[in-house]
Amino acid sequence: MYYFLHILAMVTMLIDHIGIVFFPEYQIFRYIGRIAFPLYAYFLVSGYHHTRNKRKYFIRLLITAVISEPLRDLMVFGFDNEAVVYLNSQNVCYTLCAGFIAMVLSDKIYISGVKHKKLCTFLVFLGFGILSNLAGFNYELIGIILIYFHYIAEKDDTFKHAMAPCVFIFMNFLVYPTTHAIMYLTVIFNAILLIFYKDEKIKVNKIFGKINQWFYPVHLAILLAIQLCFL
Repeated sequence: MYYFLHILAMVTMLIDHIGIVFFPEYQIFRYIGRIAFPLYAYFLVSGYHHTRNKRKYFIRLLITAVISEPLRDLMVFGFDNEAVVYLNSQNVCYTLCAGFIAMVLSDKIYISGVKHKKLCTFLVFLGFGILSNLAGFNYELIGIILIYFHYIAEKDDTFKHAMAPCVFIFMNFLVYPTTHAIMYLTVIFNAILLIFYKDEKIKVNKIFGKINQWFYPVHLAILLAIQLCFL
């Protein structure tokens, strides 16, 4: 199931980006692509709890974000745009980085023994969600809140992982009631998967691990190269 979910996330993200680059008039590609992020949010939290070296994990994530940003900008804004840097729109890896830092700070809250741990943790994630909005990170506040619910599920056995995608759906209807909110109904599929998926630490094939790590920037570069061939 571990490999299936990761392959599903990569394939649906690829379909989403194929739609952006080659078929922007067909929304079905975007609908399918909505499956990817809730899975990556879940992988982030799972990886955070299972990794032996959180610092290296974060550095790898940040490097991926930095390398992917110019590629993602070209994909979204095109080759003809005169702007070099888009400060109001950043790739999804920055959202994951923000969520990672929020988890580090939240862990310190739990260790410190302060009262109202859950409230303090929520405020930490809320703060990073607001910062994500201001910085233009992909999925913004909603993405950070989704990571928060997966994180809390690790702390509280009564809180099922499958609830996080459901909250994600609700928040999208709440925040984006007229902006293709129907796209986010596809994350119901994530809820079904996560209900039956037992999170556990497994020994991941090294080659698959590298593919998973570099899939985001590499597939963007390939799509852009193909697009250049047809310009």
